[in-house]
Amino acid sequence: MLCTIFVEKLEFKCIIGILDYERTKVQKVIVDLEILYDDDCGFIDYAKVAKAVKKSMKKEKFFLIEDAHRYLQKKLKKKFPQMEMLKIKITKPSIMPDCRVAVATSIHFDS
Repeated sequence: MLCTIFVEKLEFKCIIGILDYERTKVQKVIVDLEILYDDDCGFIDYAKVAKAVKKSMKKEKFFLIEDAHRYLQKKLKKKFPQMEMLKIKITKPSIMPDCRVAVATSIHFDS
């Protein structure tokens, strides 16, 4: 059976960005994930997904949000090979005074 996991509004602080001040001061990010998988191939522990994302982003200190997406796509697929599709949205809610900015991607993995 196909199942979907949602991890929504995972909030934490990390170093992410290309501007000088973004490289020295942590800022809040919000990560939303959607994972499609076949539970006949094993279940996916959403707590482990959230922990892996948070740990990776804090450790890697990405320059671009897009780099974080590419890294997380590979890392999560390796850790959870039963994933068939992964959507990621990373939001930087405080970087601009009058809006939130975000980057979203979606990838379908070959079976």
